[in-house]
Amino acid sequence: MSGIYSPILTLATIIVLGFQVALQSRQTALQQQINDHELDQAYLIRAQSDIEFYATRMEVVLESTAFHDVTLRSHLHKHFQPTSIKDLDSIELRQLAANMHYSIPATLDLWAAVYPILMGLDAGKKKIMFNLAYDSSAQKLIALLGMESCVALDNFHRVQFEGRLDKIKYVFSPLLCDK
Repeated sequence: MSGIYSPILTLATIIVLGFQVALQSRQTALQQQINDHELDQAYLIRAQSDIEFYATRMEVVLESTAFHDVTLRSHLHKHFQPTSIKDLDSIELRQLAANMHYSIPATLDLWAAVYPILMGLDAGKKKIMFNLAYDSSAQKLIALLGMESCVALDNFHRVQFEGRLDKIKYVFSPLLCDK
C-alpha cells in the first residue's frame, strides 16, 4: 500500500506547494502594486502641495515693489517678453536679469524650485494620475500668477541660466516650449 499511496501523496503535496507558491507570488505582486500606488499618491499630494507653496510665495514676491516704485511683476512683464531667442539672449537682458537676481534672489529661486516638481510629474505622465497632476499644476501656476507672469518667469529663468540647463523643458514661454 505504501508503495502506491506514498508517490500519490508526494505528488499531491508538490501540487499543493506549487499552488501555494503561485498564490504567494500573486499576493506579493499585488502588495507591490498597492505600495507603488500609495507611493505615487504620496508623491502627487506632495508635488501639488509644493507647487501651491511656491506659487503663493512667488505671488508675494511679484507684488513687491522692486525698481523705481514698479512691482517686480510689471518689471518682468516689461522686460522679459521678447519676440525672439536672439532678443532673449541679448547682453542687455542678461545684465538686467543678473541685477534683478542680485536685488531679489527669491524670484529665480522660487521659480527654479517649481521645475523639478513639474519635471517629476512629466516623467510619470504614462500614468493618468501623473498626467492630470502635471496639467493641474501648470493650471494652478497660471491661475495664481497669471499666464503673462509665467511666460516672463520662464524667460527670466532661461536668461539667468543662459540656456545651460538642457534638461529643463519649459512649459509656459512660447519661445522656449518648442526647444
